[in-house]
Amino acid sequence: MLKKVFKSPTAESKIIRYGFTQDNIHKVYELPFQIKSDTKTTMFQYKIIHNIPPTKVSLFKAKICDDDICPQCLADRHSLEHMLLRCQLSVSFWILFQTWWTGKTKENVTLTESMILYGIFANREHLYSLNYSLLIAKYSIYCSCLQEEKLSFDRFPTLLREKINIQREIPVRNNNLTKFNTIYRFLL
Repeated sequence: MLKKVFKSPTAESKIIRYGFTQDNIHKVYELPFQIKSDTKTTMFQYKIIHNIPPTKVSLFKAKICDDDICPQCLADRHSLEHMLLRCQLSVSFWILFQTWWTGKTKENVTLTESMILYGIFANREHLYSLNYSLLIAKYSIYCSCLQEEKLSFDRFPTLLREKINIQREIPVRNNNLTKFNTIYRFLL
């Protein structure tokens, strides 16, 4: 009866195109709420999953902006996938991210489009920290586009430190920094 009443989210077909199956798609939907982040960035990941963040493509269709050209590369249409995955500045950003991550953790990571959009689910030592860092990196890219500023990787570590320091306040007030330090100590 439930299968007849409830329809699959429209995002499912896109998620499945990135290699997920009906058996493991629930992980994509759960991840934003498992990453203990501020509500704004949690909801940002939720919006990415459902293709909600406004881009110049959607704003142009709604007649809110004059064109749909990417403000970063000025060469292609500014869709969510272009902004996060295919824009040449974003491609360079993710290469720098991988190098940065290896420098911080001594752990190599090769990001796929699926990992960038939806997170990493394979068991690895710093899984939680990596997914949190990816989320903040995507948010950094989005903010650069939103403000029509050239994408710069240098802004990302600063934003990540700020977000982690804010997250640190709760364990500090509760005198419980052990778990927090285990997850984040190497990112600060």
